[in-house]
Amino acid sequence: MFAWGFLCASLAIVADLALTLVVHFLGDSSFAAVFFIVTAAGSVLLGLAGIVLGILGRGTPRLASLAWSSGTLASVALTPIATVSQL
Repeated sequence: MFAWGFLCASLAIVADLALTLVVHFLGDSSFAAVFFIVTAAGSVLLGLAGIVLGILGRGTPRLASLAWSSGTLASVALTPIATVSQL
């Protein structure tokens, strides 16, 4: 059985990585600011979707989905803190 929650959390991690790269290389540009808002919101929504799907799912993949989604939300929460502290 395919774990949709695991996929949502994985996509959120990819979005968070893209966010980190864009903010690191483009810094204070307007594109980086818009990208930051869109990516952070998308990562939070995907992480929450992974948790909801993990709760509603069946079997072992749901436990992996819950763990991966929790890690995703922690990563998404720490990215803005790390970005602001570097400025």
